[in-house]
Amino acid sequence: ALFLLSGAGQRHFRELPLHALVGHSDVITACVTDTPRSGQMYTMEVLEATHLPAGTRLSLYCAPGQEPQRYDLVETPVSLHAAATTQYADRIFLRAFPLGDRNTSITIVGHADPDPLYQLRLYFDSVLRQTLPGDEGDLLSALCLGQRDAVSAAMDAAFRYSGLSHLLVVSGLHLSMLAVTLRLLLRRLRVGYRLAAVLTVPLIWAFAGMVGNGPSVLRAACMCTVWLVGFMVYRRHNGLNAWGFAAAGLLLIDPYCLLDIGFQLSFAATAGVLLIAPRLCRYSTGQLPPPTLRERLWNRIRTYVRNGLAVCFGALLFTLPITVFCFQGFSITSPMSNLLAVVPAGWALTLGWAGILLSAVPVLGWLGHPFLYLAGMLTHWVYGAARLCGPAALYVYTPALWQKWLITVLCTVIAMGILCRRPWRQVAVFAVTACLCVVGTALPLMAPPPRITVWPYGSHTAVLLQEEDAAVLLVDHSRSLRDVHYALQRQGITRLQAVYIDEADPTDKAVLARIREAYGHPAVYAYDAEGGDWPLPIQPIRPRDQWRWGAGTLTGLSDGWWRWHGALICTDPSAPCPQDAPLYVYTALPSQLPAHGYCVVSHYHRQQPAIPIGENVLLLTEEELTLTTTDTGEWSVLPWP
Repeated sequence: ALFLLSGAGQRHFRELPLHALVGHSDVITACVTDTPRSGQMYTMEVLEATHLPAGTRLSLYCAPGQEPQRYDLVETPVSLHAAATTQYADRIFLRAFPLGDRNTSITIVGHADPDPLYQLRLYFDSVLRQTLPGDEGDLLSALCLGQRDAVSAAMDAAFRYSGLSHLLVVSGLHLSMLAVTLRLLLRRLRVGYRLAAVLTVPLIWAFAGMVGNGPSVLRAACMCTVWLVGFMVYRRHNGLNAWGFAAAGLLLIDPYCLLDIGFQLSFAATAGVLLIAPRLCRYSTGQLPPPTLRERLWNRIRTYVRNGLAVCFGALLFTLPITVFCFQGFSITSPMSNLLAVVPAGWALTLGWAGILLSAVPVLGWLGHPFLYLAGMLTHWVYGAARLCGPAALYVYTPALWQKWLITVLCTVIAMGILCRRPWRQVAVFAVTACLCVVGTALPLMAPPPRITVWPYGSHTAVLLQEEDAAVLLVDHSRSLRDVHYALQRQGITRLQAVYIDEADPTDKAVLARIREAYGHPAVYAYDAEGGDWPLPIQPIRPRDQWRWGAGTLTGLSDGWWRWHGALICTDPSAPCPQDAPLYVYTALPSQLPAHGYCVVSHYHRQQPAIPIGENVLLLTEEELTLTTTDTGEWSVLPWP
């Protein structure tokens, strides 16, 4: 009841009043509170504005070349638009775009005082980098301080493909190791049980505030607090109670955090470890210890491998459905990579913090260097395990909807079989039967319709057109290709039939060559391509040229405008609409739409209910794709990952 009341209250008092400002213009002075790892949308907190209340969080587009730093004060006139639903998890209900010339309208007017905990985090990072400046320092900084900005693209890809991305995000592993280490250290100093727990709790929450207070961090901090409170009142710790307390507390404070992928993965993984791992770990009790040293050592190794695989399997079983739906794939080497890397990462975390704290003391700084060197050796091992288990070929992509549902059903059946303590033969029979039912019913019903995927990149746009076994890429400028490659991989695209470019720049020939090599050497077409110095064949595009692939025909109407399957597609919002195209443009959703011709509705929210529109129509605007329906069948429109 409290959770429902909290959600209703926040929607009424926070979300709806801000949504009333959608479509308006304002002049804001805001402080940058977060910078993106990719893209140009920066999180801001409004300090002064004409209409927006002070303290409002929004995401502001900043053009390339004008990237502000955290705690910069930015002043600019903006137009306000509705945020994507997933941004609600960050308490952002509005997006803002500068008015006028986007390249000159943003002004940095000052710099705010950083948060003391953030300054402490930067100080610790500088202390760490003085001793470990290379990849080991980057990885150790991500482990100990949550500083992922310096992590290279190669390292990030290795951890993603090996299923070790959770090590780069501060979560339960980090806080539990920190809590256990602090408590044991205090106990070694002859501090009582209760006092050790009392002293550890504020240090845990200070660490959580220093690394950013993300959903996974808050979940781990809540569970550690419940565990430590148990020592204060001499009660036995219960993992599921702590898990439920953390979930209820976070959702009561902010119900929108349920939309956050970090919240979902963190709680799902913890639930899998608490429910599945104990049933897979069959500890032998009442037996005499092995008589020889060799047998004792072998027993320890076997127990570590068995328990480690049980924990990895439990977490994987509960997070796999979320992973395939959100990230379009999963790593098949995840259990082995976690077995090799998790324990060394935990020791690296403990030694790294010991080294950082000792190095931060002027007199005792030399004592921290050996700890940091040992932690660097362990992080080198962790990075090596990620590269060993993380080749891209071992990452399985699941772009089709039936594949996602098949994996979800399979994980559900296996989890239920383990929880109900069924024999493995029964679990296998149920799993095979469920998979056959899903495949048998889903394949005929889930024939992929023509699909359009839109990716707005600042003032540029990329559009992916897909049919059963054909995919074609439309981009308004060859500069957009620099960020398209990673998005295509996440979408599970391995082959393109063609790439069409509205404006091609010969300076982008290297990235275009990489795109061709990675996706089966597709044909490349571009407007005015004859005059460039291109090392590969590029065919020119002329108005009204037609190309047929799959079951549809693609027609180039003019620079920036295309027609496919009877739908009008615009990749360049600044390009004028062809005069002979029957097009209607609205800035808000009208009560009635034309039955013939094409309709473009600016900034229509994707989550609003579908409205039947007549024969034709598709809208792709600069920032949001909105409304779809055609006379040729069903369409599927997805946001770019």
